[in-house]
Amino acid sequence: MDYLGGWREAAEAAGELNAALDRAGLLGGVVRAVPHAGASGEPVIWLRVEAARVITSELGHGRGDGEGGHAS
Repeated sequence: MDYLGGWREAAEAAGELNAALDRAGLLGGVVRAVPHAGASGEPVIWLRVEAARVITSELGHGRGDGEGGHAS
């Protein structure tokens, strides 16, 4: 399995996401995409739950009902 290749791909995508978050004024604090390689070597980006909530709130897609949900 190519864990390093998966991590590199995730690192590239995380860098792109972090750059976009920075341009939007959201990067910092709890908001940061972190590269990872999954169990099969697939590229994965980790994002803290708090970060996802900050991002969805700023994008106006937060449900605000405490039910979780997801942005579409």
